[in-house]
Amino acid sequence: MATTALRIMKDGIEHRLLFMTVPTPTGVDVDIYSADEDFIPEGTASIGANNQQEHEYHIKLRKEASEKGQFVPEYSTNPEYNPGYIEPAEEISTDAAV
Repeated sequence: MATTALRIMKDGIEHRLLFMTVPTPTGVDVDIYSADEDFIPEGTASIGANNQQEHEYHIKLRKEASEKGQFVPEYSTNPEYNPGYIEPAEEISTDAAV
């Protein structure tokens, strides 16, 4: 399950949303929650479905939200879906094994 957090300003009011997905054989089920100031889900989710794979869904959502200044990475899971993500280099041990 992956989560993408967005902060959207509309009519001078800040709306915080969490897009939470669960993979299915045909794509993903999407639960959209309102969130409090700490991005904790509130109330009942709005439920939908999408035929994209989970990683495709979040990559596209985050790219579009980032372009609008709405993406909140610190409350989103799976950083590998973030725009501009660079996989960390593998650590190389300097201990010589004999």
